[in-house]
Amino acid sequence: MKADRSNWCSQDIVDGLLHEFRENQWFQDQCWPENKDRVLLMHSDVLKRLPNHHAKVLDVGCANGYISYLFARSGFEVTATDSWRIPERDEMFARLGVQYFPSNLNELKPLASMASGTFDAVICGEVFEHILNHPLGLLQEFHRVLKRGALLILTTPNPSTVMNAIRVLLDRNSMWGTPIFLGEPKIIDGTIIDKGEIHYREYTAAEVMRSLETAGFTVEALRYMGMGTSRKQPAVKRLLKALLGNTLLRTRPFGCTHYFLASKLN
Repeated sequence: MKADRSNWCSQDIVDGLLHEFRENQWFQDQCWPENKDRVLLMHSDVLKRLPNHHAKVLDVGCANGYISYLFARSGFEVTATDSWRIPERDEMFARLGVQYFPSNLNELKPLASMASGTFDAVICGEVFEHILNHPLGLLQEFHRVLKRGALLILTTPNPSTVMNAIRVLLDRNSMWGTPIFLGEPKIIDGTIIDKGEIHYREYTAAEVMRSLETAGFTVEALRYMGMGTSRKQPAVKRLLKALLGNTLLRTRPFGCTHYFLASKLN
């Protein structure tokens, strides 16, 4: 299943991804249209840094495995982790040669089974906001398992937006999953559980940058990105995105996602 990485995430790989998830209507109608720009940029940034060798990539919080799919089909040696076992994902990973291990990212050492200096890149997309126990500790674990000079790409929601200010003014939930946060326990039998439906904390760019630097990373770039348009979004939201355009959606007041590119220099 390995492919030539000289053609940046070629259309046949994207077509293969859509075919792989052809029976998942949510993925087809919502997940991929809304996230593809962010995910393809992550892929492109890793490829630019690691173009010519058999690089090892860790996909943290892999969910249904679609990001691992893109990297594996592009020739990378992929390891994936999260806390849920999904039979159809396991079957796909077996075909692609993706290594998987279960982890609870709220544990103090969630990557303890991975040796230090193992990976050339860590991908952590829309996961950091779900960490309840020790977010800085997770970043320190990323630093530990990366090789010197390796890359971390971390994306997480940007709360410092005009839309979030409007939500606060209207006295609405400012973070995704607030009703579930209020209604469900986070610790059961002494174990902190993963709750993918909850954003425990959303961070300003400065807070994430300080945390990355404290964990030992050098931040090379910070970008802002808007979420793509899907048919599941209200018509008003789709119209607003069209009016704002890509330029405004890539600024802090309007971009709903922080995109950090950081490296481990020592």
